[in-house]
Amino acid sequence: MAFAQNIRHLARKAAAVTTITTASCEDAPTLREWLEKDTFSAAFSQGFGCEAASIGVALGLADGVGGPRQLRKRLDGVAGASSGAKVAAVLAAPNCPLEAFEALVKRMRFRDALLDFDDLALYEGGWARLSTFRKHFSGLVGGRDVQSLDMLPFSTTAFDLKSMRSDILSEGPLELVCFASGAFPPLFPPVHIGSSLYTDVAFFTDASGCRGLQTSPESRVLQVCHADVPFNGPWVVESPSSLGVREVCSVVLTGNTRVVPLPPGARVRVAAALDGAREAVVAALDRPLERVAPGHYVCRVSPKKRVAGAVDALALSALVAGVAGAVVGVLRRR
Repeated sequence: MAFAQNIRHLARKAAAVTTITTASCEDAPTLREWLEKDTFSAAFSQGFGCEAASIGVALGLADGVGGPRQLRKRLDGVAGASSGAKVAAVLAAPNCPLEAFEALVKRMRFRDALLDFDDLALYEGGWARLSTFRKHFSGLVGGRDVQSLDMLPFSTTAFDLKSMRSDILSEGPLELVCFASGAFPPLFPPVHIGSSLYTDVAFFTDASGCRGLQTSPESRVLQVCHADVPFNGPWVVESPSSLGVREVCSVVLTGNTRVVPLPPGARVRVAAALDGAREAVVAALDRPLERVAPGHYVCRVSPKKRVAGAVDALALSALVAGVAGAVVGVLRRR
């Protein structure tokens, strides 16, 4: 039932997007002015391979308000889904430098992620456990629990294969819930939390990453969303009415910012996606926002540093198909 409701919600948003016309930009604030006006909650959309670009956006936003510490002071809470959950978690954890997460993502090697044959998870319903990356990420966020007293309010979502519903995860080890939200099948195996078995179907259930936000009718929400098809689209853009809040500023990334960590040149493409997104946001800070509806502003950014988006999309499709075949083959032989 919950799954069907989410599908209907996506359909309504997709229909609404096609009818939106840009309102007059008169009196519309700039992105910097919107950030400095009042506190807000932030959400990061799902998107396989979009961690680098999402980090770049977060760093660009921090540049606009005086640094990561000042950005955190303006946040009422953060949320995200799949890849967006990790970026949101780093923002929620105090004294966790965004630059350290940037360095971690930039230095990750393909063999550390998808070609570590000592870390395969074929009998668990996936290809690799990402143990190396998870270890570094856990150290980065200090092994915190989601409900640690020094944390900003944080939550993410994941799909429980046992109950067949999407749950909001707002307690438990920070590293565990983030990787449960990002357990993209069939590349990564489902994650056990308590009696639940979680996987990533955020494309259908929480594409915008906003579902876990703790808001009120007077809240302001900044959403960072990747809007390139086919793995995302314009339906990830939320509005004040869809979230039940006073104001929404949607930072919409286009221009193939998705990077699949496949050689050759994976590190170069990751750096290009991250740095390009950061530079694009900084360039947009003093540009008037688009006012598409009362209380709804949109900032469209398209990095100049393009990555091989089409190649990466084809590579991802081939990789997923190949891994799915391998996993099914192994499970059939058991």
